[in-house]
Amino acid sequence: MNKKYILIGDSLIEQWNEKRKSELISFGIHAFGVGGQTSSEIINRIERDALSLDPDKTAILAGINDIAENRGKYNEDIVVDNLIRGCKLIQKKCNPVIFTLPPARNFYWNPSIDPMPLIISINKTIFDFSSYHGWQLFDVFPLLLGEDGNISNHFTTDGVHLSEAAYRKLEPNLISVLNDKN
Repeated sequence: MNKKYILIGDSLIEQWNEKRKSELISFGIHAFGVGGQTSSEIINRIERDALSLDPDKTAILAGINDIAENRGKYNEDIVVDNLIRGCKLIQKKCNPVIFTLPPARNFYWNPSIDPMPLIISINKTIFDFSSYHGWQLFDVFPLLLGEDGNISNHFTTDGVHLSEAAYRKLEPNLISVLNDKN
């Protein structure tokens, strides 16, 4: 029996689907990303875009647009609450997988924000709550980190969005996480 996996998130997932759709489909992965969405908007799509497809696992990547203040002042507690709520919703039908946020050099649409300290902070919290709840974690952050302590130039197109090379780097690790029996 073939497994079905769902990725849900923002432009990072949307662009993964655009750049590597045939590769994702070959692994049984269906990606649903909407550029610019914050964690609350992504969570509101879980039932329609993910769970209605009866997946074996659903992986969520959300929070970078909250940090970029796309819909208002950033509050880590709100993002964490959204992520936990999303994972609990997913858990009702299948196993959730939570992504850490990838490193980001800047937000070209909001250059006043230094994203790295905020990303590091929320990633620590994601580690903690995924462990506490027994949810699988896909830690993308170290896979994309450059020697300068930021996202490797090879893995970004603009300081925040991922290049095709980044997605190719992440795919074997993602497949391993999704195929894990957990």
